[in-house]
Amino acid sequence: LSVCFFFQAEDGIRDDLVTEFRRVLFRSQAQNLTGLAQCAAAQQRLDLAIETSEQALKLAGKTPAIRATIENDLAVHLLERGRATDRDRVLALLASALNTNQQLRNAPGVAVNDLNFGRAHLAFGQLELAEAQLARALLEFRTLDDVRGLAQTHELLANVYAKRGDAARAKVHRQQALDKYAFLKDEAAMKRLMESK
Repeated sequence: LSVCFFFQAEDGIRDDLVTEFRRVLFRSQAQNLTGLAQCAAAQQRLDLAIETSEQALKLAGKTPAIRATIENDLAVHLLERGRATDRDRVLALLASALNTNQQLRNAPGVAVNDLNFGRAHLAFGQLELAEAQLARALLEFRTLDDVRGLAQTHELLANVYAKRGDAARAKVHRQQALDKYAFLKDEAAMKRLMESK
């Protein structure tokens, strides 16, 4: 029935249908590529994850929610790669994703962006900015009752305070992270925290 409708439609309507079909197809391909990029990153194949995320970003077009997710993921992949030359791109991608998620009123997206902004500032040695961003993420994840987000934020705050030489605050946040990872039964994260003491 839909194929018959397509061929019977007037030229203008047919063009609109083709355009919409292409948009849906490109969004779907962008989401598939994002999944592949996440798999590559999990295997520590960061260059492949970055390349695949770049392709996904091109296909996402102007779809704000999908673009924001891809921008956030790409920023994290670049950050994990650890090249100083990626610094400005990481911050620009995170700023764009955060702005989009704020406009969409996507509270989980905003919390994740704040977490990753804090992660980036920590990696770049900007401890005050990292602390401020992570404090926001902590409040947002509490509001969302997101245990994994809370665990990751506490872990990063422990690292911020450890780098500042504030052992007491680092210990409090490390214990909070351990408790939350224990609740989640995330043994790999617990082991990582125990080894980082």
